[in-house]
Amino acid sequence: VLLRKEYERRAETLAGLPTEQSAREYAEDFTARVHEDRRENPFQVLLAPAWDGDDAARQWRALRAAAPTQEPPAPVASQPRARRRWWFFGRRG
Repeated sequence: VLLRKEYERRAETLAGLPTEQSAREYAEDFTARVHEDRRENPFQVLLAPAWDGDDAARQWRALRAAAPTQEPPAPVASQPRARRRWWFFGRRG
């Protein structure tokens, strides 16, 4: 079940990876865990497919191209503080 959920969230995971090589390594690690799960439970229903490293790299490039470039936010100009009146109307004292 965890592998299936991880496979469903692969786009978010790939978007967070810094390089194409790390995307390939992540896919290879995922595939190794899928194969290990299949060896441990041979009669279990197939929950997650194996994932090719080249396919992961292709998806990573597509996500990078589709992501908007992040520009640094413009500095917020602080507004000057309101000046205190030197004369307080209606004040006795």
